[in-house]
Amino acid sequence: MKSYEEYFSDEALIECLCRIRLNRAAAIHERRFYRKVFELMPESDHTELNELFPPRRAWHRFRPRKERREETSQHAFSALRKCIDWHRRNATEQPWVVRLNQFLEELRNEVLREKSFVFSQPRIVPQAKKGKDEFRAIASFPNVKDKMIDIINAKYLREHLEPCLEDACRAFRSGKKRYLDRNSAINDIYKIREKFPDAPLYVTECDIRGFFDCVHHQVAQQALKRAIDLLAVRNPGVQIDSRSILYFQRYLNSYSFSKVALGYEKRLQAQTKNPNARFKWPVSENRSTNSPNTLNFFHKDPRRCQIGVPQGGAHSCLIANLILDLADKEVCLSLQASEGDSVYLRYCDDIIIITSNENACEKATQAYYRALRAVKLPYHLPTSLNGSPRQFFEDSKTKECYRWGASAPQEGQFPWIQFLGYQIRHDGHIRIRPSSIKKQKDKIGNLGESLRSELKHRKAKVSSKRLMYRFNSKLWAFSSGRVQLHVVHNKPLPMCWASGFKQLVDRPFSPGHVRALDQFAGKERRRLKRFLRKSSMGKSAETKGRRNLSYFGKPFSHLRQFRKSSKALSNVSSTPAID
Repeated sequence: MKSYEEYFSDEALIECLCRIRLNRAAAIHERRFYRKVFELMPESDHTELNELFPPRRAWHRFRPRKERREETSQHAFSALRKCIDWHRRNATEQPWVVRLNQFLEELRNEVLREKSFVFSQPRIVPQAKKGKDEFRAIASFPNVKDKMIDIINAKYLREHLEPCLEDACRAFRSGKKRYLDRNSAINDIYKIREKFPDAPLYVTECDIRGFFDCVHHQVAQQALKRAIDLLAVRNPGVQIDSRSILYFQRYLNSYSFSKVALGYEKRLQAQTKNPNARFKWPVSENRSTNSPNTLNFFHKDPRRCQIGVPQGGAHSCLIANLILDLADKEVCLSLQASEGDSVYLRYCDDIIIITSNENACEKATQAYYRALRAVKLPYHLPTSLNGSPRQFFEDSKTKECYRWGASAPQEGQFPWIQFLGYQIRHDGHIRIRPSSIKKQKDKIGNLGESLRSELKHRKAKVSSKRLMYRFNSKLWAFSSGRVQLHVVHNKPLPMCWASGFKQLVDRPFSPGHVRALDQFAGKERRRLKRFLRKSSMGKSAETKGRRNLSYFGKPFSHLRQFRKSSKALSNVSSTPAID
């Protein structure tokens, strides 16, 4: 294993800086879409981060040739690294090279020798949830050093503590366990289903309420100590550096939900012009509640406790695995002591338990609930199958043990389960969860609505032909990726919505849900087309012909990303609706 100092080598620090720089470039590129269409003031990008890098014109010539770009999806990253390495060897007098070398040495001195680095308080970026009044508090560190130490220290702990985690954990794995991801979780579900093709299985699902906003700092520290003690037993030759533990503690000290997020609510209400806007936090006005779905069940006054970790930080993903590893071990022990086959999977704070024995499923579920109460985490109360099937399946976050089989809900069975954005039927049929389809529709609709709204109040600096082209290009980019007609693709392209649902490629699925998404995108195109025709710029463009609004074909559609050939969707039965 690498030492702590090796994680702060020039190569490691420059790689981390490049990742941060490209993430910022992606955010600026997202906002630049509107500046290319409307007459807006250019965005200033003269930040501390840019002073450490060469001008874009300098590293653009290090990009791979177009015919070789298919070999890697990280063209910009490789070009930037090559440019920096070349200039540090051959042009050391460049001002940005001098500043970069000085920055790296100061950072190492502050973190490794003086140990004086302290995380600054993260800023809050509100993210709207369902409804108009509830928001999620996303935390973002304001300066470069904070982001770098967050990434590097979390990487050090994650890689060194990897042997302590159970294979049931399928989120944020590293090293030899990197293959344990969300796709492997879906494959394991299919394996147990194929082992019992005709017999019903017993399933439980559970979700924690606002996990990152409910983590007590003391619980996180105890989880880290428990993992370090276990590492000393499983791998005695590996020790955790004391400086890493110190920065883990300082990361926790930089944030608490009651102080940072709730302190931001007045600004949130002013920004949204909504006096009812608030950050959702599972706290009840009744302090003597006996229900484990609120923080009051575990803490006398949650607002006075050090509760909450920055949602969006690299350490927070590590904290999720460390705390819930206790639940993983309890559930695995329960299942090992029971009869029958079983599979237990956890992705961050979402879990699913599937067994061939009803008693084993219920015992494992109770073991998971006990573990959550031990680490003081509130969870959604379970919903039974006795009520509305739609409410049970689609609306409930936590479900009581139910049979997964072919019979109707009235007979005590349900034909579907859902996990990680997928819904899987008892016969192996798979589809995308309707809420995921709806989110993508909302994203497409918001793009069209924002363009129409801006056109009512601002003057466009491009023709309707160019505006429609930019709308289509952006829509295709985040939906189906950068499609190349001369290249054959047998799986969804990276960096797009379709790439998050690769399991549809090799399995039977109904095209109805995905086709409805393409139909909605076509509707938004026609809607913008009608708007442009009614506007002055649209009328002037019509005199030049209508080929500017032509359709480019199904290679750019959502549905095409999940099809290997024209026969991929043949012999697929229709998906029955949920009554």
